[in-house]
Amino acid sequence: MTIAAGRLRAVALGLLTLSLFCLATAHLRTGDTALGVELQNVLDEIRVGQRHFGETCGHGGYAASIAQLSVVLADFNDGFLKDAIENLPGHLEGIAVVLEASFGAPAGPLDCMNRPTTMTYYASATYRWSYWKGPAVAMSTDGVIWQSPTAEPPRYPFGAPAIPIAR
Repeated sequence: MTIAAGRLRAVALGLLTLSLFCLATAHLRTGDTALGVELQNVLDEIRVGQRHFGETCGHGGYAASIAQLSVVLADFNDGFLKDAIENLPGHLEGIAVVLEASFGAPAGPLDCMNRPTTMTYYASATYRWSYWKGPAVAMSTDGVIWQSPTAEPPRYPFGAPAIPIAR
């Protein structure tokens, strides 16, 4: 192999590596990775569950925890969260789920079990696998999912380096 051919091969390999890195980064930023989508689906179920909770048991307020949300999800939902609630509240296979009142959230009315609700909430989903370090996602009451480039979920108020995910 000539020196010129070797350099050309090295440049081509470098460009291929750079292209693959750019594609992977674009998928991460748009939330198109299969792993990121799985976390987003968990938050979508929380959003739908919270809406149902507010319309029924919550009397207009939102659940402040997964355990409180499980009151209506046990009959309403047969997806990720129902499995998490039935098996190990707050944890799915390899996913940690957090649902809590937003910082400084006003108290809502008492729910159908006479427990306090919240008027705004924060939810996040992260991978618990030690070898997977990202991305993590979070959302608040408005239902917009934000994705962090790291294993730490974005905190409210959301902003850079987290990005909103178009769904």
